[in-house]
Formats: sequence, structure tokens, C-alpha cells
Amino acid sequence: MTLEKYSNLVEKAFGIKNWNYSKKNSEDKTVFTINFSEDGIDHTKCKVYVHNNGICDMEAAFPFNCPEDNRVELSYILTEYNFSKRYATIRLDLSDGDIINSYSFDMLPSMTPEFVLKKFLGVKDIEKEIYDTVVKTCKPNYLEEKKIQSESSATDRKNKFKIDL
Repeated sequence: MTLEKYSNLVEKAFGIKNWNYSKKNSEDKTVFTINFSEDGIDHTKCKVYVHNNGICDMEAAFPFNCPEDNRVELSYILTEYNFSKRYATIRLDLSDGDIINSYSFDMLPSMTPEFVLKKFLGVKDIEKEIYDTVVKTCKPNYLEEKKIQSESSATDRKNKFKIDL
């Protein structure tokens, strides 16, 4: 198969869900980017790397980094969580605190868009319990800060031209 055919499988998989995504082509790979939010808050920033040799790397990055002081604790939590996982695993980059759920596989001519979508959903759909644990470990006030920002900015816009007499 060619890079174009491999990339078409990913495009068709995203088409099943009618998702909007960006795509960058180069000689040796295609990179798809798609971001997801939940309740108006960034949830995961996903990338799919399709290489011309048929390797497909899928990643779902958390929208924040783990502070240096919390990395050892988070690494123990993720080690325990990943122990029973067969496919996608959450990884912590100790050098910069990036947290990424990832999975890699060989694409084959017999694969369908539905199969690729199933693999992508396994990466994108991080279990709520572990997601919340990562948030709590890395940024205890992350969700509250985002909610307060979105609520205050919505209020600010709504009353921007209001004049009290």
C-alpha cells in the first residue's frame, strides 16, 4: 500500500464520525490533528501519524503538563494503571511533563476504516477515573480554573454594553 492509501483509511475513519481535522502531508508521512473538548474545556489534543512504511502512531495528549514536583507521583500512578493494559498506554515524559495516551500499529491492506476508528477511540477515550486522577495529581485546580474563566468571560461579553442607570 502507499502513503496515500494508508492516509485515506484514517480520513474515512474520521468521516464515519463526521469529525473536522487538519492534515499535513510530507514525503514520508501524513499527520492528522484533531482536538476534543468536554463541557467547553480542552480534553485531549490528538494526532495520528501515518508513515509511508505503514506504521500508524496515534496520540491523545492531555491539554496540560505535569509540574516537575508531581512527576514521580504521577509516574507511579501511570505504571500501576498501564500494567493491565494491552494496547493504548498513558505515558509521562519526565523531561517536560507531557502526558500522552498512545498506541502504534502496522496498517495492512485488509484494514477497514471502522477498524482504524476503533483503535483511535481506544486512544482518544481515556477512562474518566484515570483522567481525573491525572488532573488532580498534576493540576488540582485545572478544571475549576477553566470553568471560572469560561463563566466569567461569558458574563463579561453578555454585559459588555450594559449601562446601569
